[in-house]
Amino acid sequence: MPSYIVKFCSHDPTNSTKKITEFDTRVPYSGSFVSIPKGDAYWETPDRKVVIGWHGSYNPPCDMDGNSRV
Repeated sequence: MPSYIVKFCSHDPTNSTKKITEFDTRVPYSGSFVSIPKGDAYWETPDRKVVIGWHGSYNPPCDMDGNSRV
């Protein structure tokens, strides 16, 4: 099964749009990776960075209180 590794993540959801992964995707986060399964939703910035929230949250990316940042 193909997978895709994103090189950068963003913590700023400004102007981000909701996308659906076409492959199992891994995003670097805090010295490790966040895994996003194929077909799952995530948020992407205009410069194509995946938005990652507190504790690796991505759908939606959340702040430290668990509130959506998008």
